[in-house]
Amino acid sequence: IAAKCACDTSDDVMIYSDDNEEKAIIEFMNWYVSKGFNQIIGWNVDFDFAFLIRKCMKYRIPAQQLQASKIYDLMNAIRTGKEKYQYSNNPKKRLNYVLKDLLGLYRPIEDLDAMKYFAKGSREQFIELDKYHVMGTYLLYILFKGTIETQFTLTTEEQQLIGGIKEGEFTKHI
Repeated sequence: IAAKCACDTSDDVMIYSDDNEEKAIIEFMNWYVSKGFNQIIGWNVDFDFAFLIRKCMKYRIPAQQLQASKIYDLMNAIRTGKEKYQYSNNPKKRLNYVLKDLLGLYRPIEDLDAMKYFAKGSREQFIELDKYHVMGTYLLYILFKGTIETQFTLTTEEQQLIGGIKEGEFTKHI
């Protein structure tokens, strides 16, 4: 599981990975609850939310705070806008294409290659891809936030992150 606190402008991405799936889920849930989160923001986050709820049910892990969270799915928000208002060369609405289109970002490794490494027992490439997806989604959230808030201003840290993208420096953050 890869996650990031949207209120934290650092490029820190939390990784919860273990050979023992139950342990990884418990560690993630402990982090989520300890932070007092009440929102989940992500790309195709309905899938992630359903996955987490199923795993909590399987391992009998309390998930009341997760269940009560408000969900913001950036894929649905962007897909709806793109379908209604512009032509798109991204028929699958994949995150990688949106990150390239809106932010000029390229993934560090292809999905299939990362899965091959993971199948061979190497998690590092898969984790790097997860970090890219989480940070990319975070940056999309920063941009999206500006379209839904009437009094929107970027923090200094957010301005630096977005500025880094414009200058082609984002890869150093991943």
